Amino acid sequence: GLALLASIASRHELWGFGAGMVVRTASVLILFPSEFRGHAWRSIAVPIRYRLARWQAQLWPMQWKTLLNNFTGLITTRLLTPVILVTQGAVSAGRIGLMLALASTIVAATTAWPLSETALYAALHQAGNNEELLRRFRLTSLRSTALSIFFCVTSDILCNVLRTFSSHMADRLPSPIVIHFILATPPLANIAICFAIFIRARRSDPAVISNLLLGLLSLAGLFAAAKAGATLFACTYLIAATCFPAMYYFYFKRLQTPTS
Repeated sequence: GLALLASIASRHELWGFGAGMVVRTASVLILFPSEFRGHAWRSIAVPIRYRLARWQAQLWPMQWKTLLNNFTGLITTRLLTPVILVTQGAVSAGRIGLMLALASTIVAATTAWPLSETALYAALHQAGNNEELLRRFRLTSLRSTALSIFFCVTSDILCNVLRTFSSHMADRLPSPIVIHFILATPPLANIAICFAIFIRARRSDPAVISNLLLGLLSLAGLFAAAKAGATLFACTYLIAATCFPAMYYFYFKRLQTPTS
């Protein structure tokens, strides 16, 4: 996100996305070198029918839910800039789209930590060590959410400083209130994803249909709000972002029973 903003501030907008990807790739290579040392592959000769049956029994029950969840994520993130383009024009789409992209970058950066704990959550659940599972979940969720808040506050301050002291950036950023509303959403998304990871580590996802319906309702509300203006769109975006962690928290509490 900082590389993208730096490219725009230096009047090299066309290189912004590429610069961000270079920084992201370099960060992964530096921080996770062990993941690129290769793995020992074994050729296991098993009948195709057996592999298909195993896939249907072990993978498909979660894969179709993953597909629906990915679809929900796409319609509540990737479709929003086109919605602004259709309702408000290219200028607003560029300004708000930049903030939406920055918010998505923050979410991707902070949720990488909880995602890395998925296998551990599943192992602790299978072992029946629910006390340690909850302890690790709370610790990881709190720390990643705190990191998300730090990134959002820093980005908000930086964007408003650039908007105030650079006429070039002032033409490319939305109003301060829109910046505040949109950059308030990543911590909420981080919380929702943390709950979702905890629930799905149990090889179940009772929230999948509710997530899809809430995503479709949010998209309809955002489309209607976008017609009224950028501020109402950003406010509706923040309200929608609040609904997802609330929904996952409801399912999280349902799982906290003596038999779970």
